[in-house]
Amino acid sequence: GFSSELRLVLELSPEDEMLFRAEGGYTLDYGLASELAIVYDAGAAAPADPADLPPGDDLHRGFFLDQAYAQATLGRVSMRAGIVPVGWGTAYLYNPTSRTAESEFPGENLDIVRGRAGFWASLALPRSVSLEAYALADGRARSTVPDIGELNADAVPWGVKAQVRTNAIDA
Repeated sequence: GFSSELRLVLELSPEDEMLFRAEGGYTLDYGLASELAIVYDAGAAAPADPADLPPGDDLHRGFFLDQAYAQATLGRVSMRAGIVPVGWGTAYLYNPTSRTAESEFPGENLDIVRGRAGFWASLALPRSVSLEAYALADGRARSTVPDIGELNADAVPWGVKAQVRTNAIDA
């Protein structure tokens, strides 16, 4: 198979307290590198008829937007709103603190965290301690079919953590 990805990052910081970041790009997949080709070949779905696709649409190509948020920093407090990445560390097999990111296999790019619509805040405390919190407007089920109850309070992902970072430990 063949796979190519063009990733573009835009970061604007007009003032020290404000930041805007957007990250997205374009993918091109053929053969075994195409998830759709694998699904069609396995018989899990019927291949799309090219006549049924909108003009100019090509299932080999795709555009994506992983992050797009505004960030404000006021003293020890930082806040982000928009399509926010919430990456609470990496792990090779399972990360219990990463409740919003897809599981990754060893060898995959662990530095890319796809954002979700929502809000993130951080408070820096003395002695290398910080508090972070997030709330996302993205139901835990992540269904492609809209549901009236998908954003009930018990279905909305949120989290709070305290973190200590020193030269010897990150806990």
